[in-house]
Amino acid sequence: MTIELTIAQRRLWWHGDEHSPAPEDWHVSADIWALSAHPPGDRHVGDLSLTVAALGREPHALDTMALSEWALAFLNEAHAAEAGTLPPDLDWVTPGPERIVVVRQLEVAPGWRGLSAGATLLASALSAFVPSARLAIAQESAAAPSDVHDAEAAAITAARWATLLRRTGFRERGSVHVLDLHDPALSTARRAMIDGAMNDGAGIDGEGGEGDTARD
Repeated sequence: MTIELTIAQRRLWWHGDEHSPAPEDWHVSADIWALSAHPPGDRHVGDLSLTVAALGREPHALDTMALSEWALAFLNEAHAAEAGTLPPDLDWVTPGPERIVVVRQLEVAPGWRGLSAGATLLASALSAFVPSARLAIAQESAAAPSDVHDAEAAAITAARWATLLRRTGFRERGSVHVLDLHDPALSTARRAMIDGAMNDGAGIDGEGGEGDTARD
């Protein structure tokens, strides 16, 4: 496996307090390792945009710059819940750091779609936030690639994205999908995807493998 993840936080230059409760903007880039024999022009696998926010904190008006309306609605509901953490119907979420990861956008490069790269990228990236967050949320709209403008194609992409989320361990809660980051299902899904890619040959390295029929 020669795909590596680069995980970087984007912040305004005047956000100097590392303990600030303001939402954090994170970007994950998946690329074939530079020292591999893979063709240089096809090394970029995909991108994932995430926002990490504090639970129990009343959302601020400026948070709309980092969070979509559906994510803000979830945070408002969490803030209004007793004890200021999670609504009662989410009592299945394992206790942990009172922070939430919002999946804003997942886009797989055209040459890598249909090879399970999106599922593997998502599971691997979210695993990196296990020590610092409690849960993750996503919506079908996060999967719409920038090059998909047809309504029917976008609907198909959303349906496949919902399937991808379930494979990763997300549970549906209305229009929002919720993942317990400390549920073993996440590491199990990640390991299964990696093992599947390796058993299929090169899998998501693009040199073989049956892959996934869904275009992530």
